[in-house]
Amino acid sequence: MPKSQRKMYPAIGLAAILALTTVGILFPQVYAARAPVNDNFDSATVIADAPFTETVNTAKATTESSDPSECVNDGRTVWYRFSPEQDVLVQASTFGSDFGTVLSVFVSSTEFQCTIEQELSFEALAGEIYFFMIDSSGGGSGKNLVFSVDASSIIDIEVNIDPVGQLDSKTGMVTVGGILECSQSSAVALSGIAVQGNANRTNFARGFYDESASCIAGEPTVWSARVAASIGKFKPGDSTVFVDASGCGVLTCDEDSVSRIVAIKVIK
Repeated sequence: MPKSQRKMYPAIGLAAILALTTVGILFPQVYAARAPVNDNFDSATVIADAPFTETVNTAKATTESSDPSECVNDGRTVWYRFSPEQDVLVQASTFGSDFGTVLSVFVSSTEFQCTIEQELSFEALAGEIYFFMIDSSGGGSGKNLVFSVDASSIIDIEVNIDPVGQLDSKTGMVTVGGILECSQSSAVALSGIAVQGNANRTNFARGFYDESASCIAGEPTVWSARVAASIGKFKPGDSTVFVDASGCGVLTCDEDSVSRIVAIKVIK
């Protein structure tokens, strides 16, 4: 290239470029030495959907004066925010991080749970806002954090009792029942009692029952139980019936209890 076409760089500028290049090659951590974007509570990373996983360098994370002191250890905190659209079981973890962590969750800035373990779980309510704060523990400087959040639907069981029951005139047994509804398919255990009359009178009758039913998610399921009197004899008329229904879904369990006055009628 002719000398007249060559571009002449000032010596100091070239030296600076070479110096920065050398630093970048030999000391790449210098370029990671900035506070993460979710360093502060107000800039918490929004978890729009779960499952969620993110890796972030926390070596230059800081502590705000407003960070809850109960769960701050070494003062290199980062924040995440999650608001589920439905009731869910949340499982949050820091598995895969290359340093010890303190994992905390808060509801509307109020402390809810704090652990030095790498995982915590809790039931989250639809529309509520949950904030996760992660700090380094055990004198660690904080480095590559791997933060994951998963959310699973919670099983919900509802049971009701029919207003009319049947009395078998031959066996003296009463049949009661109703409808079960489950958000997840589950085997549901049903137990309860039927009571008639006053315990201080001769017309008193009582019997217990234990049954089970296969509840299908989203479909009303009919349940029924035959009750034999353990005390006295059942007769036509009003009886108070109690039922407890319990079952488990994929990750969670639920139960529901109701009672009502049931009109016992004779069948032949």
